[in-house]
Amino acid sequence: MKLTLKREGGNFSLIATNAAGHLVFLDAIQRIGSKESAFSSMELLLDCLAGCSTMDILNILYKQKQHIEIFEIDIDADRYMDRKPFVFRQITLNILVKGKISESKLSRSISLTRDNYCLVYHILKHTSTITYRYEIEK
Repeated sequence: MKLTLKREGGNFSLIATNAAGHLVFLDAIQRIGSKESAFSSMELLLDCLAGCSTMDILNILYKQKQHIEIFEIDIDADRYMDRKPFVFRQITLNILVKGKISESKLSRSISLTRDNYCLVYHILKHTSTITYRYEIEK
């Protein structure tokens, strides 16, 4: 795996490029002089957790012939601000699924994702309490 990160346009604006040429834009928080023109690195980390979890959950559900119309994750996260580094203290992934979904299969896919598959979860779990919640709309 290879990535390149370059400062672009001054201040803290960054562009990451992977080997396939795909781009990710990053910026810092306004408090340190940034324009907040893109995801911060910590927001991107949360996005990676949601993306990794989503891909695993969907893959498991598709293999179980579940019909998914909508799949969304909203993330709520808090960081320790009274000590450095300011790591995440608590992360909650609120999953909304719409379609013909078995609740037991969704619950099992989340457990498998959390316990076996999502590498980002396994990195973050050492500093954060991570909770998955779900709702199924029929």
